[in-house]
Formats: sequence, structure tokens, C-alpha cells
Amino acid sequence: MKKLVIDIKNNYAVFAAGGDFKPEFGKIDFDEADFEDDTGTGKLLKIGGQKLRELYADAQQVVLTVPMRFSMVKAVEIDTEAIERLGDDFLRWEATQQIPEELGKFASGFSKLGESFDNRKIKYMFYVTPGTLSKY
Repeated sequence: MKKLVIDIKNNYAVFAAGGDFKPEFGKIDFDEADFEDDTGTGKLLKIGGQKLRELYADAQQVVLTVPMRFSMVKAVEIDTEAIERLGDDFLRWEATQQIPEELGKFASGFSKLGESFDNRKIKYMFYVTPGTLSKY
């Protein structure tokens, strides 16, 4: 099996490939600004060059590790009435209360966990990680 591991750090990433072919490894240097106009693995592969793109295309298994020092997951209770009246707008507002926009751009969202016994509150799992705000 052909495997590729990409370990992302603050200003660089290292990759190692192995398995059913000669092992290869390398380092990719980048700045946060390199990702401002594009997101996802595609941008990292562009920065990494032709060799990394070939290794990625040939890999049967890819493992991507990312630094998670600014990520957060927590339970949040929200009034059912607020969701009924304002919907996604209220969730977007609630996200800004959890992590203010002044701290940077973050991808975040809510996953519904359940409702209170009296249906007055909804418990959500709120998650946030560096990136661009997503839809709720």
C-alpha cells in the first residue's frame, strides 16, 4: 500500500511517503498569507510542488496532521425561541460571542446534540478551528 503523511506545523510542513515504493520525504516552507486566497489540501499541494502532487495522487492512504492550538470544542445551550425566530443568523451571532472576529478568521459550526426536557433550550456542540467562517 502506498502511504503519504503530511505533518503541518506553524510555518512549514514535512511529508513522508512509503509503502510499495521507494520512501521519499521533504519539507515545505510557507507563511499563513500563502493560504489567504485559497483553502484546503489543493493549496498545500500547489506550494509543495510537482513531487508532492505526484505522491498525493499515487497514495492509497493519506494522513494529514495539523496544529490544533487554537481549536476549540465545547457544549453550548441556546434558547429554542431564538433559533425559531432568527435561525442561522442567531447561530452566526452566537459564534461571534464564543470567539470574537478580532482574533482572526475561523471555521466554525454547530452540531445539534439534543433538546432540554421542556424544549426551551437546545444543546449544541460548538467547534472552531483556524480558517474561514463556514455556513451554519
